[in-house]
Amino acid sequence: MLDQTTVRFNAIVPNNQYFSIGFAKTMTNCDMIIWQAKQDQSTAIDLYSRGRYTPDIDTIQSYLTSFKYNSTHTEFISDRQLITNDTMDQVIPYNTTFTLCFAYVTSTSRLVEHSYSAWNNFQMKVYYIKPTVNQTTGGNSSNNSSNVTYQPPIFDENAGGLIDIRDEIMGYMRAFYKINHWIHIGSGVIILVQTTTMSLLAFKYYDWKLRDSLHSILGFIVLIATFVIVFLGFFAQQLLLWQKWKYQIISIILGVQSYNKRYERDNYDLGIWNIIVFFTVWAVCEITFQVQKRRIGQYDNIDRVITVQDFKERIRRGHELVILDDMVLDVSQYQFNHPGGRFTISHNIGTDISRYFYGGYQMENYTGKKSTHNHTAIAFTQVNKMIIGILEQQAPQFVASIMSKDEIVRKQTYTYTFGLNNEIKSVQGYYSDLKMIGRHYLVSSLFTPKKKRQYTICNCLSPNVYDQYLRLIKEFESHHKIKSDFKTQIDQSFFQSQQSNEISLTVKTYYVGGVSEDLLTSSPIKNSYQFKGPMGKGLDIQYTGSHIAFSAGTGILTFLDLVAYLIRKNLGLLPPDEDQQTDSHSFKLILFASFRQRGESIGDELCRGLLQISQKLKIHNFEYYVRYSEQIDYSEEFKTDLNSSDFQEDKSSTVKVFMGQKDTKWNRQSIEEVLIKNLSDMSKIWVCGTPRMNEDFDKALEIIMKKLDIDRSTLELL
Repeated sequence: MLDQTTVRFNAIVPNNQYFSIGFAKTMTNCDMIIWQAKQDQSTAIDLYSRGRYTPDIDTIQSYLTSFKYNSTHTEFISDRQLITNDTMDQVIPYNTTFTLCFAYVTSTSRLVEHSYSAWNNFQMKVYYIKPTVNQTTGGNSSNNSSNVTYQPPIFDENAGGLIDIRDEIMGYMRAFYKINHWIHIGSGVIILVQTTTMSLLAFKYYDWKLRDSLHSILGFIVLIATFVIVFLGFFAQQLLLWQKWKYQIISIILGVQSYNKRYERDNYDLGIWNIIVFFTVWAVCEITFQVQKRRIGQYDNIDRVITVQDFKERIRRGHELVILDDMVLDVSQYQFNHPGGRFTISHNIGTDISRYFYGGYQMENYTGKKSTHNHTAIAFTQVNKMIIGILEQQAPQFVASIMSKDEIVRKQTYTYTFGLNNEIKSVQGYYSDLKMIGRHYLVSSLFTPKKKRQYTICNCLSPNVYDQYLRLIKEFESHHKIKSDFKTQIDQSFFQSQQSNEISLTVKTYYVGGVSEDLLTSSPIKNSYQFKGPMGKGLDIQYTGSHIAFSAGTGILTFLDLVAYLIRKNLGLLPPDEDQQTDSHSFKLILFASFRQRGESIGDELCRGLLQISQKLKIHNFEYYVRYSEQIDYSEEFKTDLNSSDFQEDKSSTVKVFMGQKDTKWNRQSIEEVLIKNLSDMSKIWVCGTPRMNEDFDKALEIIMKKLDIDRSTLELL
């Protein structure tokens, strides 16, 4: 101890390993510290373990740590007060023996789960010895440090060691029961075969006659007994399972009979009252459940703000978080209780689950069964228990009415313009910040508030704004540059970040049963809707590197505002602060798009215009690949091999077009080829297409990214 209030821990940890101690007998509700030996990146972190899962990082770090390292190990010195101001810290008793636990991992310094044998308990007592000075030494006669030695149970000579060995053996037997079971069956069969073989050889040796001797008689008995034992062994387990339900019924009947004999009275009909009470309780519970399920769910208000960068950092550290609307949820505990199974939650860690929560999408799309689920108010109650913060800022809620409807694709895709009663700060017709690209609004009807859908922001398809971009492209086509006097003809009000009282959403009309045919596309003009947004973490566009986008149908809407941004950037029309959001030399967007046919394409003029501008000006920040499949069923849609003969170049627009064929599908090999080509500078991978396309890419990329060692955070399934 440094003094009577401060304790010092000295820990020597081999490099690329970690060692931790907890101030309790087990890691459940335990204050702990971990020393991670990573040479110059070594860290000591104050943690709090709630159980068997990844410990939380304490918001108040109570240790003052220094370290030094060499090629083999790292030596830590960590100081801490016996009593801290942190309620999550354990008070270290002074001059009193107490029990601690420790754990370690020798394979990595990352915080991963340790093995069952890599932890144990030890005892410690801390006290302060006041330094004394004498004429002989001129310094301390005593010191305040002591060594704690851990002796493995195998060398422990007390009875506890035998108990530990017994527990290990029993645990092994339980863990490997199935293996032992098959070993038992195999051994029995081998014994039967050997016994039968030797008996037959013996019979043959004695001319198939049973000799009148003790050896022959016992051998014959063993042969018969072996047959019987092996035969009964095959059916013993099944017989027990078949008899189990009979014994359960008999036990219940005998228990009731025994109770009645002891407590039954002639004038007291306990059975009738038991039935009445049971069904009354059941009816009350069921009615309460149905009422709660049908009410409108509400989220709790929370003030804590979590930035997108903070969210990404927590995911990187192993926190199990998801995004729902504008909220961040900790699902580390609830995922094991989710009715749809743990995989449904764990596979979506780090993503926005809103599209699943409101029943717009499902994870499995090849089963032929519609399994989307619009969660009820009971689910909202569970969500409120998991909220840990708001992403960026709390999204406003407001009412807007349809003002106009403009056709984008004939009888299929429309841009709706909604009017608000008042201007709202976060609602803008143009966002100068690239962080807003890819965010969405949550929309519901005032008459059916439980049916909610998400619509991605795509401001460049607003009719007036789209016309401005087409004018820019045509002007460039005419002169191969933008004349200075033409810049003044562009209405700059469309490119100002200012609050607005209008919202533009581009929506596709689906066939009956589609996700939005009865929410927006079949609604009459002037219908009012409840809006919440903008929300989500967006595309998370990086400053440099290749950004690869795979899209199909309306999935391209997510990326068109980025295409529009690049048009103005390449033409030199962006203000300096907007232009500097991406690097002029190393940023690149590689866009793969798929449509049923050319007439159904969305934003194709913008993409072709940007490609032409980039090529004429020799700016290498955009590539565009488009496919017209003529296939309605996704099983024949948007899958291709980039090296196939079906890959053609459209000479009129220098756009690379690949025509749909049954044997030209996106598969793991063709996706891998695209990623390998851009592996050296890859920053983001986006997939936004049909549900089946997203599912296919999800499965393929899970394998490819492990093979190519690509960080999972690079991928966004939208």
